[in-house]
Amino acid sequence: MTIKYFRKKPVVVPAIQWTGNNLREVISFTDGPPANRTEFLRMKWDEYCDLVARDGLKIFTLEGKMSANVGDWILKGLKGEHWPCKKDIFDLTYDEINGEDANAVQKDVISLEAAMDIIEKKAKDDGSPGLIYWVDNVRKALLPKTVRPPVIKDTSREIYGLSAGKKESQK
Repeated sequence: MTIKYFRKKPVVVPAIQWTGNNLREVISFTDGPPANRTEFLRMKWDEYCDLVARDGLKIFTLEGKMSANVGDWILKGLKGEHWPCKKDIFDLTYDEINGEDANAVQKDVISLEAAMDIIEKKAKDDGSPGLIYWVDNVRKALLPKTVRPPVIKDTSREIYGLSAGKKESQK
């Protein structure tokens, strides 16, 4: 099977950092406000706090129960799922944005990606390696966190599988 390359779609996700002192905020984020309850997981709030202090914070993910260490970020996915993420991985993967702008940013990024995909497909269909190269550079400039396949050769015709003088559709 041939190796393929994929770019993670830019997605805006809410997150909270577990400090060890913000259990109520983390639980509010993952399960709704505990301030409205006298019990959590069928135990009194104080008992639950003692359990977390003793055994650590557990996050119930799609893959099962995962531990979150102090300093980890807890993220919420597009389908409402939660997961912990180590701080160093979080810092490499995510940039903070203004919460009010989150929806607008998400729509703009998706629109930009869709437009770039259309331009890139047209360029490939027309055998325009210069335009393909331009699309690639625009993506790198506007979406610097995206992962691109490694460039082996310096000619866009070879990089994108176009033989000299032939359009993609003529292969």
